[in-house]
Amino acid sequence: MSGNTHGSRAAAAVTVAVLVVVTLVGGAAVVSVSASAVAASTTDDSTGGVSAGEVSITESGFADSDVVERRGDTLYLWADESAQFTLVLQTGQSDGEGHYEACLQSTVDAGENRSIACRSLVLSGGSTTEVTFDVDSWGDGGPGPRTVEAVVTADTLDAEVAAAASHDVVVLRKTADPDRDGATNRQEVRAGTDFSVNDTDGDDLLDGLELDTYDTNPLVADTDGDGLDDGREILQTHTDPTATDTDRDDLSDRREVETTGTNPLRLDTDGDGLQDGREVRVHGTDPTDIDTDGDGLVDGREVTVHDTNPTAADTDDDGLSDAHERHGVQTNPTAADTDGDGISDGREVNVVHSDPLAVDTDGDGLSDGRELDETGTNPLVVDTDGDGLSDGREVNAFGTDPLVSDTDGDGVADAREVDAGPLPRWAQVYRTPLAAFGFLLVGGFGAFLTRGRWLPRVPERVRTAVRDDPAVQNVRAVFPADRVGAVHSAVEDVVRRLRSAAVAARVAAVDPNASTERSPEADGGPAVGSETASAQTEQSDSRTVGDVSTDDPTRDQTGDSREDQAQATPDPVLTPEQQVQSLLSANGGRLKQSDLVELTGWSKSKVSRTLSRMADDGSIEKTTIGRGNVISLPEHTPEGARSPFDEE
Repeated sequence: MSGNTHGSRAAAAVTVAVLVVVTLVGGAAVVSVSASAVAASTTDDSTGGVSAGEVSITESGFADSDVVERRGDTLYLWADESAQFTLVLQTGQSDGEGHYEACLQSTVDAGENRSIACRSLVLSGGSTTEVTFDVDSWGDGGPGPRTVEAVVTADTLDAEVAAAASHDVVVLRKTADPDRDGATNRQEVRAGTDFSVNDTDGDDLLDGLELDTYDTNPLVADTDGDGLDDGREILQTHTDPTATDTDRDDLSDRREVETTGTNPLRLDTDGDGLQDGREVRVHGTDPTDIDTDGDGLVDGREVTVHDTNPTAADTDDDGLSDAHERHGVQTNPTAADTDGDGISDGREVNVVHSDPLAVDTDGDGLSDGRELDETGTNPLVVDTDGDGLSDGREVNAFGTDPLVSDTDGDGVADAREVDAGPLPRWAQVYRTPLAAFGFLLVGGFGAFLTRGRWLPRVPERVRTAVRDDPAVQNVRAVFPADRVGAVHSAVEDVVRRLRSAAVAARVAAVDPNASTERSPEADGGPAVGSETASAQTEQSDSRTVGDVSTDDPTRDQTGDSREDQAQATPDPVLTPEQQVQSLLSANGGRLKQSDLVELTGWSKSKVSRTLSRMADDGSIEKTTIGRGNVISLPEHTPEGARSPFDEE
């Protein structure tokens, strides 16, 4: 309880100063009143008893339980409920008694006083008197701001004012909504909001909506403390103003709205199978991009299925994107060399064109990596040098050079030497006699001895063994080298002439009109038309050409069996090269090497040798595709089919 009192025996007049300021807010008014206690006195010649000047108000005010709210000096009371007002009076020490009247009145609209209640009092000198008023009605019958004043007057004809006290009061109806925020005065009083302001916390939401609809705190602008005002969450982002992370993706609503650019209402903004929070905090991916690294694989599947890095387009750094490895070449995107052949998957696919899933693409017994980095062979071709032996057999079994068809340079292809097998038993037992016999053959008697059809052709391996045998060395010591060399040179000269004549005769048999002339220099002597050449030509029927007898009907000048040629074509007068060219022309200028083997009926080794000769003189082109060769006439070579290992 609070009040204002003042008394003075010397006062001859009563002065009451009341300043009323009225401010309308949302249909309600707040009144500020400055009040002073008023004291009155009688003249000095007054008769005995308690005079008006001896009466003062020590306390006054409404009970705390009846006050709805206090704002400074202004009290808020319910118009719908009674209130109790208490007034405490103090008198001087005079003898006797005095009759007084205490009244409680309400002043509305600056000056219009309305009585609420009055009480007659008998005051004794030196006493304290408490007067209580039960206010059931405010006299004016309506709510609003007013000044409530307690006035004590002497019960005399002039009704002098002995003391007075005033209070600023606003009377409210519980169900009223003066600020039009959707909340009644009772609701706002209970919530602690300002019933004179429609948005107490300034979050752009009416107090009534925060209380009744959104369940937010009308006294706090950001109820959930996520950095977004309640009004912004409700009106703009449509997030939950009572939850810091509306979609529960481990990112606060504010971070999603202002930093990551994700949708605070969706757990997985880009729909890649990873929650926004995990993309940002764990994987470092972009939660707004379904494929962060742009490799063609969705971030979620890279993490949960492929075990690849969703922030790197090529996880294993092998030169192939993760998607190309998974959906294209079917290699492992987390292993740079899927087949473990020593070559990265990207190099196999983009450069070598080998199979990244096969250690040995051409199946020749050498890994692709070993062929590239060690042997120098072509990992796409089983037999790089075309000698009839696979690269793997040459390296691992025979120790021959897979890049050279005749490793030892003896004029016999490696495959032919290997196919002949080891020296026969009889050659090993009679090695010394054979050495001497072979030396005589080499020394000049070979041409004579090979005239007879009964003498078989001596294999090269036998000749090599004989030449290197110690017995041969002994024979050479007996026969001077210069004499043997002269005889050997003479024999070779005759052989060259015989070969030239034989070729001319065969060509003439095929085409009588064909020119068979050869330069003397090519045969190592005078022209074929000379007398000497004619004589030699006449004798050439029974001479030996190299290691092959021209009288032997089973062999031609190439050393191949005529039985093989008979199987190849019904026209025995065509050379193997001519037959190959004829087959190519009849088949659009291009055939697989395997098809030539089938069409000619020759052995693979013969086809390989024939094609090697033709490739050397430029009459055909050999193109390696995969594990096989395509043979074509020069004008029919397929474009773009070359391997990077083919010479340009």
